[in-house]
Amino acid sequence: MSPFTIKISDNSVEVWSPATKPRLRATLWTILLSWGLAAYVLVMISPLLGSLLSDTRDFDLWNWLLALALLYVGVVLLWQGFRALFPAGESLTCDKDTLTISRIPGYVLDGRWTSKSFPSKEIKQLAWGVVHWSRYGGTTGLIFYVDGKKKKILNGLEAPEAEQVLQGLTTLGIDTVHDPAMPMIIEMAMSRRKSRFGLF
Repeated sequence: MSPFTIKISDNSVEVWSPATKPRLRATLWTILLSWGLAAYVLVMISPLLGSLLSDTRDFDLWNWLLALALLYVGVVLLWQGFRALFPAGESLTCDKDTLTISRIPGYVLDGRWTSKSFPSKEIKQLAWGVVHWSRYGGTTGLIFYVDGKKKKILNGLEAPEAEQVLQGLTTLGIDTVHDPAMPMIIEMAMSRRKSRFGLF
């Protein structure tokens, strides 16, 4: 089941993921991983720091760069774990005149939404595609262009729901791009969902 709520009428399209609840389990795992990485970095930095203070000839730039890179990753993971304790969410609303995207930014901890609106006629090439890449693969959502600038919204929106949204936006006159392979992608997505819930 999709976490997104979709409402489509002749005059409007509304899609939103309600502000998510704090993800305690994900936060705990992320913090534990961050602590482990931080401990590893400290163990690695200690001899480097000692050698640097005692004899500059032992200074190894690559080791320091590696240690700093690991420290940066640890800080990012720690922030992500901390951020998961607070609400997050995205939404899109559109009528024949205006398209509005809203989200709770990653730096906001009080659940406050921020919004941007664009004239519907200025929206170009709105399509379903990958909006975020990670080492685990791509996360899909909606992509469109305004004044030559790419906008991404609805992180996690999958093919079955995306097709509903695209059809609704097309009816409103929005410039949309439909993937010819979408029927096959939707069929695969539905098969995965059925398998996930043990329906076959």
